[in-house]
Amino acid sequence: MRRRATGSSTAAIGLGAVACALVACDVYDAGLLDDDDVDAPDLCCSTMPETGVDQGPPAGDLGTDAGAPPDTGPPVDDSGCALRHPPVRPVGEDGPGDEVFWWVVTSVNLGSGGMWATVGYDLDNRCTTIDSTDLECAPQPGFTPPNDGVEGVDNTFGQSFLALIDLFVPDWEQAVNEGFRDGRASILARLTGWNGELDDPVVDFALVATLPFPDGDPPPRFDGTDEYIVNLRGFAAGDVNRPLARDSNAYIADGVLVARPRDGSEIVLSGARAVVPVRLNGIILTGHIDPEARFVSGTLAGRWPIDAIFDGFVRAGICPGTETHTAAQTGLARAADLTPDGMPTPFMSCEAMSVGFNFMGVRVIVARYEMGPPDMSACDDAGVEEDSGSSGSADAGMDAD
Repeated sequence: MRRRATGSSTAAIGLGAVACALVACDVYDAGLLDDDDVDAPDLCCSTMPETGVDQGPPAGDLGTDAGAPPDTGPPVDDSGCALRHPPVRPVGEDGPGDEVFWWVVTSVNLGSGGMWATVGYDLDNRCTTIDSTDLECAPQPGFTPPNDGVEGVDNTFGQSFLALIDLFVPDWEQAVNEGFRDGRASILARLTGWNGELDDPVVDFALVATLPFPDGDPPPRFDGTDEYIVNLRGFAAGDVNRPLARDSNAYIADGVLVARPRDGSEIVLSGARAVVPVRLNGIILTGHIDPEARFVSGTLAGRWPIDAIFDGFVRAGICPGTETHTAAQTGLARAADLTPDGMPTPFMSCEAMSVGFNFMGVRVIVARYEMGPPDMSACDDAGVEEDSGSSGSADAGMDAD
């Protein structure tokens, strides 16, 4: 019997707003960041009753049902600590699905208010504490390993780097969400090939950036009728059938979408003050879709390489030699906890920061595609990136893939 999708939510997306927020600031006092403010309690072996993804019964409770294989629960590391991972791909044939679904991000939860420990996924297959010696990589000089969150969640962005940003721009997460609500710019999620069932072994998923609502237009209503303009800079050679941040082998398992866009996927986000590129490796995106596909919510996690972060900062106007750039270096040294590619190098310094966000989204309409303005570096007058595709616009009906 085929099972129809029935599900609700939890939530993550929106990394580019980080650098946009930093553009507004150029003052930093490292003494304002006390280690006691950012070091986490030993949460890595705790469990949460609701994570947005069905984690199965606790380790040790096999939860056997007659006629079904035993559910062994979430994976565990060598110490027996349960690890938060997405569900595995379902078994079965891929059914037809011709409809194109679009959702726009309406809000993000970046782990503020001490919520970082429950936002994200385990990315290194281990529960890390400040005393751990089995590490994927060595902490940056002068720092100790950061504690993981619940069930090994890796999210040093929320654990420590967010505190740095809050020194610069209080309530900046709220400001980012206000940007979504007034239509300045946002992120769209596209899903094709879904059979509409609770399980679908292969679907096509992509993330793309939008352009701001035209001047004079009312803000989005988030009622399913809003029309957005997609930025063609998020597509290879401006081809609407070739989004760059894409996973053509995503799936839906027990009502949960699981996608892993390719490493280095870049989404160009047009903020109020800057155009910010976000490039993550090892991306895990999960999400729940309501029965009518009107709403979506989920979690995004990944590795943000430090060199990619600074590249984004420079393109956003955070120039080397400024106080803000120096502050970012200190904050990133504290937050670096992973390798960029997931390959263990225990005797080399970590060169990536773990990230976890939650997001909510609603169904929208894509009106058309247009090529956004070229990216320019505020730190170098000659810093204009090459176009990723031809200029112009494309009709929204061209996205049948």
